[in-house]
Amino acid sequence: MAHRSVKIEPREKVFADTAAFVALLIRRDEHHQPANKIMAELSEKDTKLFITEMVLFELANALSAVEVRARAIILIDELRSLPNVEIVWSSVELFEKAWLLYRERAG
Repeated sequence: MAHRSVKIEPREKVFADTAAFVALLIRRDEHHQPANKIMAELSEKDTKLFITEMVLFELANALSAVEVRARAIILIDELRSLPNVEIVWSSVELFEKAWLLYRERAG
């Protein structure tokens, strides 16, 4: 898969998914180098990252193998404490709002 160049503006807000963090931690992941480059650019430009608690659950699950579990714990604890990372916590109300928006945009 070809990787496209991404232009990141200062203080842009970016949603980071599970695959991004897996690629950062697993050197043999095919997206490891691009993920490192993009995360370095995001950090350099003081970009705010948004993640959900589901990303944290998926990350813990994806990195549950004994040989990477300690690194996963460090990463998740770090993500939870960084001021430039906002975790969007789920709720029934949040789901209902999102579902209504989805249905409204269905046409």
